[in-house]
Formats: sequence, C-alpha cells, structure tokens
Amino acid sequence: YTTPTSTFCVAKQIGMMITGEFQGVFHSTCEGECSWYEFAVEIFRLKGLSPILSPSKTVFDPAFRRPVYSVLENQRLKEMGINTLLHWKESLECYHTEK
Repeated sequence: YTTPTSTFCVAKQIGMMITGEFQGVFHSTCEGECSWYEFAVEIFRLKGLSPILSPSKTVFDPAFRRPVYSVLENQRLKEMGINTLLHWKESLECYHTEK
C-alpha cells in the first residue's frame, strides 16, 4: 500500500513552508492510501477506460527489500496546522484535468 502523491502537491506544500521557520523532517504525501491495483483502477476510470484488471501480489527482488505497507503520515504538518495536501484521488483528478 502506498499514497500516490503528485509533485505539484509537494511543491505547493514546500512553497507554503519555505517562507516560515520550519526545521526538521516533514513527511509530505497526499492523504489516504491505496494498493497499486486501486491506483490503476482510478487512473483508468478517470480516462474513461475499462480494461480487465485483477489484483496481484507484487514480487520484489530480495536484494531490494521494500515494505509491503509504505504509507507515510503527515503528522508534523497536521500538528502545526499547515497540511495542505489533498486526498490522493482528488490530487489524481486535478492532475488528470490539467493534462
């Protein structure tokens, strides 16, 4: 599981923070979470396409260990009241309509 996040959303968050006196590490990802399958389904839905898709297990090369669940939380942004990131579906829709 992951949170698809557009560079536009991250750039907007950074732009808002760059004028402040923020220090340390901040996670900046869109809200929500999905599997890669759910992400693909949403992309095709926005494009008006209906391919036959089915979820599958992702197999990673053991030399490159990766967590199955890699969703980050914008905890510090939220605690400071400066989280501007959209839900990933809303962000994807914005990206789709901008193209």
